[in-house]
Amino acid sequence: MTYFNGITSFSLLLSFILCIPVSFFLVYIFKKIVEKKINSFSLFNEDEPEILVPNKNPFPGLKIILPEKNGKVIEGENNFKFFLPHLLSSIAASAACMCIVFTIDSFWEKGPVFFLFMTALHMTPILFCFTLFYRHNNAAIKKMWLLTAIIVLMFFIYFLSKNSIYNVLILFASIGFNAALITIICLVIYKFRNIRTLFPFVVTALFIIILILSFISAVLSGNSNLLAAYFYPVYDFSKAIGMENYSTKVFYFINILILLCGFALGFMLLNYSFIKKANNNTIMLIDFVWLSHILFTLSLPVANTSLFFYTVAVFVVYKLVQIISFKIFIPKVEMGINKTLLVLRVFSLKHESEKLFDMIRNYWLLNGPITLIAGHDLTASVVDIEDMLYLLTGRIKNRFNTTPLLIEKNKSKIDNIADIDGRYRVNEMYCTNTTWKRVLKNLIQTSNKVMMDIRTFTELNKGCAFEIKKK
Repeated sequence: MTYFNGITSFSLLLSFILCIPVSFFLVYIFKKIVEKKINSFSLFNEDEPEILVPNKNPFPGLKIILPEKNGKVIEGENNFKFFLPHLLSSIAASAACMCIVFTIDSFWEKGPVFFLFMTALHMTPILFCFTLFYRHNNAAIKKMWLLTAIIVLMFFIYFLSKNSIYNVLILFASIGFNAALITIICLVIYKFRNIRTLFPFVVTALFIIILILSFISAVLSGNSNLLAAYFYPVYDFSKAIGMENYSTKVFYFINILILLCGFALGFMLLNYSFIKKANNNTIMLIDFVWLSHILFTLSLPVANTSLFFYTVAVFVVYKLVQIISFKIFIPKVEMGINKTLLVLRVFSLKHESEKLFDMIRNYWLLNGPITLIAGHDLTASVVDIEDMLYLLTGRIKNRFNTTPLLIEKNKSKIDNIADIDGRYRVNEMYCTNTTWKRVLKNLIQTSNKVMMDIRTFTELNKGCAFEIKKK
């Protein structure tokens, strides 16, 4: 059975590695399709641009704020209120995980201090969560890592007083690798802004594919250590109902079917939770990191068919504490229609637009929703699993406002209600060169604030001039 656990942890790590190129490829395809659709019609003639005088206000009466390179970072004042439920659920998940490990490996005799040490060390996904909330606050990030170092140092000194330095180093190295590997990988992937919200789904899909390929490989090679032993009761059941002569084939088929159905069921539940406001990109990212961490952590000590059942049990405890904490600490908020931010910008800024939008989004979504007209500069930054589904199912054309009917239909889908964690969502409106003005008028009417980035503005950017006049 150790064979299966090795396959599980290896498949998970391989999925994380492969998800980077696969995610970038999907985003690239999506971006190219969106750009082609946006530029399908030409509205303006390409005249020679008139370069404006730097730092000169081209629109008298409007205030222009020039961003400073080392200026003050936009940061929410009450971020900790939104972070607290994730902290409490992380403590619960780590403690539940260690209860299983200590019971299986008979570690309880080592005492409560060792349990606290293991629980604290296996809370590494909270570092990912903290980074998610405070990624633009360098001072907070430094304090987080300093606190982490102090806690590890305290435990190191404690164990050093009871063991040799060699044994302590081996202990910290082995446990630290197991506890921190998944979090470190996720933090590295999160640095790629274009695939942040997409990589959990890609990893999950790749994980299922690799498991199925490993299972088929074991079957074809005649290896008795079959991946399907995770569901061995199916084999016994096939014998019990008189299918002994066919049990092996049925066994193979049913176990592949279980993996595929499990993925489909999980995806449908996730999609349902998105619709019902019980989930969003932030919750999903944190949940994914924790689920991967729990599976990887338990894959070493749990050397039997109970691995997935233990993983699900710990994750259920984690989600229950998380949901209860949301109910207690996150006040119920009304629709954010009076706090809607409309984001406009010069599309030629590219990566600069992404950086500024990420900063604004991190703060504003705790206060109200954001709406924007999708463009090639932010397409990759706002792409999520819903966009990918539209792409893969050939329904991407339904996202574009090409007719008055589609404009009204997509406008009615704009989400102004906060999710269970108090966070609002980003609403993208996909337009062509002949419909964006009409969409803009509708968005202005429903927006309370407008943020417009006009860096690199020239006379060529007639769209920005039109937007300002309309505002």
